[in-house]
Amino acid sequence: MDENNQTPNKNSQENNGQSPQEARANAWRQLSSLLAKHYELHDAIKTPEDYSKWCDNFAETMIFFSNVVSQESYDAIHRLMPDKIYKYFKVNEYSLKNFSNGNVWLSRPSEFNDPHDSSIHQATGLTYNVLKQDLLQFVKKHNLQINSDEQLLFHAIKSHVESTQNQQLYNDFKRLTSFWGNSFEMMDNWSKYLGISCFTEVKPDDDNASLMWAHYADNHSGFCLEYDKEMLFEKDIRLLPVNYVDNNDEKIIAPKHYIFAQTEWKYERAATMKSACWQYEKEWRIVV
Repeated sequence: MDENNQTPNKNSQENNGQSPQEARANAWRQLSSLLAKHYELHDAIKTPEDYSKWCDNFAETMIFFSNVVSQESYDAIHRLMPDKIYKYFKVNEYSLKNFSNGNVWLSRPSEFNDPHDSSIHQATGLTYNVLKQDLLQFVKKHNLQINSDEQLLFHAIKSHVESTQNQQLYNDFKRLTSFWGNSFEMMDNWSKYLGISCFTEVKPDDDNASLMWAHYADNHSGFCLEYDKEMLFEKDIRLLPVNYVDNNDEKIIAPKHYIFAQTEWKYERAATMKSACWQYEKEWRIVV
């Protein structure tokens, strides 16, 4: 397994002999205290030293908040996850090597059998089609001779603009990309750097396991491994449940001020959202 994907230590909730419920309540009390101190220091800023104290408190508050939320997520996933989880394999050099070494291969979403897998999906009302129309209008306005797959349209335009000496063309393109921030670039590029390993709740002898064997184990000629939940948690290997939705056929992009907030969370959300037609897979994922 890939042990670089780590979560907070589950034993942290048992410190000082506290029950998990007591530790959770205490953590939120501490956070409330830090927030109160944050506002107190902010209102008292009159000197550079005061500002420095406020900045230190702000950093401490954010770090503590991140740890609290991470622990909450860790606990929730532990409750959701079944005691056993499974992964289906083809028999080949790589699967056997990973099995022998105790590793799991992380794949790019572009290699999956669902073309919409890991699409950026944010409920902001700004759809992929809107972004595409802006690009197409730019091409039409400047009478550019660009013939490109829509997934690579942004890069095709960018390459053309950079290869010319047309300042007006460059300025118009700069204004367009400035308005959308790096949404275009993220739309085309981000999943290329994402690593995902897929698991399932479907047992090898379940009634609906036939599709898993057919799709992921080379038409029933591969093998299936069982993983123990507690073993995974002890090794701080974090799996995320896939959320199946009815409208995952649309790539929705946020404007720049939303795109880069909580970036890691956005990647995880996009990588764990699939169309409802895949619901039979009951999937869990490692996302790095």
